[in-house]
Amino acid sequence: MVSQSNETPATSENEKQGRDRSTIEFTYNGLDDSEEIVNAIRSVGGTGCSLVALAAKLNLSATGGGFRVRTYSARTFGLCDITRNQIDLTDLGLRLIDSSFAKQARVDAFLNVDLYRQMYEQLKGQPLPPMAAIERMMQNAGVAPKQKDRARQVFIRSAKYAGFFDIHADRLVKPEAGNSQPANQKQSESGSSAAEKSGVPAPAPRVIYGGGGGGGDDIHPAILGLLRDLPAAGTILSSKRKNQLKAAFASTIDFIYPDPEDEP
Repeated sequence: MVSQSNETPATSENEKQGRDRSTIEFTYNGLDDSEEIVNAIRSVGGTGCSLVALAAKLNLSATGGGFRVRTYSARTFGLCDITRNQIDLTDLGLRLIDSSFAKQARVDAFLNVDLYRQMYEQLKGQPLPPMAAIERMMQNAGVAPKQKDRARQVFIRSAKYAGFFDIHADRLVKPEAGNSQPANQKQSESGSSAAEKSGVPAPAPRVIYGGGGGGGDDIHPAILGLLRDLPAAGTILSSKRKNQLKAAFASTIDFIYPDPEDEP
């Protein structure tokens, strides 16, 4: 009887701790905050940098809880990988820093979070229920009761930032990608038509670099981002700045062209 009475409080305490812990993945910071992390990584190291360098760029402590929450949120969105003291952009993170792919990248990042994807599937196209109802849905999905208010706020904020409320302010609707190849072709055709009407010669076709063989623009988004940030030709640069640019290009090349697996 004594042992039985001693086990009951312990079991109850374990059950209570389980109820206070979320069982589904979500973020504590919004998608906009995570995009700031991506831009900071790009500014510091191109495609990756040390956590210490990133924290310094953000004016935060590398060992502080706020910095860890922000970086882990970016990782949950699928924008970066964190290994030991290093943080590197994923392919999704690289697409986010390219204006040609950023809109679709935000949509993909939002749906990359387990809770947000599940909530979208339940709510898409329907009038948004009251906030209390959304929190109950999140709690049923696995969000701890003490975290449901924060989870709901970040969910709505991230959905707005990703464009899910652009079509209707009270309905979750997945944005249409506006940066596809047909759109580029349409823009080219309309530009050619306007040139013909005005008598101004149409611009020369853009030169395509890269050997991907896909018949389109094969320049990797990371390379495009670095090229756009290069100073104008003839700009006087310090040796330190030149070395930073060289290092950024070198790390980008190492990232997008990995060594063969069988290489010693």
